[in-house]
Amino acid sequence: MLSIIEKAVAILAPHSCIGCQSVGSVLCDNCIRDFIQPMHSRCAGCRSLSDDFRTCKACYSWLPLRHVFVATSYDGIGEQLVKALKFSMQRQAAESMANIIDQANISQAMDVLLCSIPTASNRVRERGFDHAKLLTKLVSKKLEIEMASALRRRTNVRQLGSSRKKRIEQMLQEFELKDASVVRGRDIVLVDDVFTTGATLSGAARVLRSAGAKSVSAIVFAQKN
Repeated sequence: MLSIIEKAVAILAPHSCIGCQSVGSVLCDNCIRDFIQPMHSRCAGCRSLSDDFRTCKACYSWLPLRHVFVATSYDGIGEQLVKALKFSMQRQAAESMANIIDQANISQAMDVLLCSIPTASNRVRERGFDHAKLLTKLVSKKLEIEMASALRRRTNVRQLGSSRKKRIEQMLQEFELKDASVVRGRDIVLVDDVFTTGATLSGAARVLRSAGAKSVSAIVFAQKN
């Protein structure tokens, strides 16, 4: 979902593929096929094998999501794609990420509501856009699943460099709902770019569950092996 200006720039100065340097896209279809490996179904918390990316009982105590569907690993081309979106402000990278999520077949068409993990406002100002909301919009379109911006952040707290325990403590009070009626009784699927410690998803899931969400799962583009 590019603006008119972005489309004009893409025509005048088209992107080069980060895999093969061919002109036309941030990551071409051939490189998606050649370099992106789908993630095996596993618990995102402890990485033990599980059916349908279900969170195991032991991890559910700190990661209260029924499933965390992960499209690929955060290394190589996958890592470069995320950095192109978040740090080089290449919005077209989100298109490639959504295509990879779609091709991974990690979620069936269900009666669920997609919700983006809200980006800290200072990051949105720096980038000029909310990368997580953009990715959620594209995933919603690809999977033909309804989406809503149900959450917002209270602060601009930085997590970089913190331990998982510290991050979870920070995230417990970081999110709040815009309107509880939007999520009450619904099966919610959060969308995020990278699963690192799980603290962000955990904090968001707890807010949604407290507001009456029927269940909370997540779709994540990448996770480290």
